Amino acid sequence: MRTRGWEFGLHPAINAQKDVEEIILEKHALEERLGAPVMGLRHHYLAIDNLNPSQTFRKHAEAGFLYDTSLGWHDKAGFRAATSIPFRPYDSVLKTAIDLTEISLNLMDTYVMDEEHSKAVYMANAIVSTIKDTGGAITFNWHTETFCNQHIFLNYRTVVQSVLGEIFVDPGAWFATPLEIVKWWNLRRDILQDVKREKVGQYDMGR
Repeated sequence: MRTRGWEFGLHPAINAQKDVEEIILEKHALEERLGAPVMGLRHHYLAIDNLNPSQTFRKHAEAGFLYDTSLGWHDKAGFRAATSIPFRPYDSVLKTAIDLTEISLNLMDTYVMDEEHSKAVYMANAIVSTIKDTGGAITFNWHTETFCNQHIFLNYRTVVQSVLGEIFVDPGAWFATPLEIVKWWNLRRDILQDVKREKVGQYDMGR
């Protein structure tokens, strides 16, 4: 799967956010099996330090990750960071941005599948529409076991196929792995920052 372009990220143990050495150990174990670097992660149960998330994000950067996708609500779709656009988390202690890109989780199966089929599709599409209108990133998390589409997972696959079906035919949509998004986003950010510095320099010279 890796050689065919699939990207693998780390899904750390529930208490891994308490110890950067544990995160590094798990990262190296996965990299050894893959034979390739692992650049992103999402914590099990989104278990970052909710009282001080910058502490967790700082550990991610120290462990060598480029991105995280753990910032989301536990029980509902939406925008916990008030945006669907990738961003660099702010370190409230060091008073600076952390060298890590956050791609927030905004749409997971359990967020909408407590409802009936048609309502689940409606709720999911409402999130997708908001993200589309603001030019953000839709982060899907549909658990693999729901593919059976039966029993306790009845209509799970049906819903995601309905939602994704409309996006697939949208010429403005770009499907990418998280790492591809991060590389594109950071390159764009660097270009804009260079332009900003150039304009500031010209302004200073003019004075």
